[in-house]
Amino acid sequence: MIKKFYRSQLTLLFFCAVGQLWGQNYDTYTISYQVFDGFISLTNTGIYNGIEYYEQFPMRNEKHKFFKTSSFENGSLIFDKRPFYKVDLRYDVYKDQLLARNSEVLGSPIIQLDKTKILEFNLLGHRFVNMSFELENGSSQSGFFETLVSNNSFTIYKKYGKKINKKTDDGVYYEFKNQTDYFVNTNDSFYQIKNDNAIFSAFPQYKSDLRTILDFHRAKRKKNYDDYILSIFTDLEKLVGAKK
Repeated sequence: MIKKFYRSQLTLLFFCAVGQLWGQNYDTYTISYQVFDGFISLTNTGIYNGIEYYEQFPMRNEKHKFFKTSSFENGSLIFDKRPFYKVDLRYDVYKDQLLARNSEVLGSPIIQLDKTKILEFNLLGHRFVNMSFELENGSSQSGFFETLVSNNSFTIYKKYGKKINKKTDDGVYYEFKNQTDYFVNTNDSFYQIKNDNAIFSAFPQYKSDLRTILDFHRAKRKKNYDDYILSIFTDLEKLVGAKK
C-alpha cells in the first residue's frame, strides 16, 4: 500500500514538474526524461547494470586508448530504447566500448555499459551510432561509428580505432596510436573510402565531376584528412542537389 502510494505521488510530481517547464523555450521531451531521472536517480533506471570496469593497460601519457580525452565527460545516449542525459561517459576506442561512471554510488564505480542496448551516444560534440553492415566487397563492419555527414543522398561514417604498443623502458605500460576508417552509405550500399577509386565506385554517375572536386581539395589530404573528406562530400552534396 505504501509502495503504491509512493509511485502515485512520484508520478504526480514528475508531471507537475514537466508541466511547469512547458512554457519555457526547452525541448520538453528532453526535459521530461531529465526531470524523471532526477526523481528516481540514474542508478534505479538500469543503465548501470553492466560489468564493472577495471583497467588492463597501464598508461602514463596522452597516448591513451580513449576518445579525445582520458577523463569522463558529460554525454547523452539512447540505451534500452530510451534517452539518458548528463551521464558521465568515456569511450574506450581500443575495445570499442562505452564506459559510464556512477557517481551516485560510493566509490563512483566505472561500468562497461551493455553495448547491445546502446543505439547511439553523443560525446564531446560527436554523435556515434551502433551499427553493423556489409560492404560491397562482402566484408562486414560493426561497432560505434561517428556520423560525419548525413543527407537524403548519402551518409558518411568515421570509425575510430587504436593500435597498441607495449613499452618496457621503465616498467610495463602501454601507448596507443590513432587509426581511422571512413565509410559511405548510398543507395543502401556501403563502401569503405580507402582511396579516390572507392569514391568513384560509390558514385560512378558523378565520376567526371568528382575528379574536379578531388583535385580542388587535394592539398588538404595530408594536412587534415577529416577536412579533406568533409570538403569532398560537401561539394558532392551540392552537386547532387543541383542535378536532381
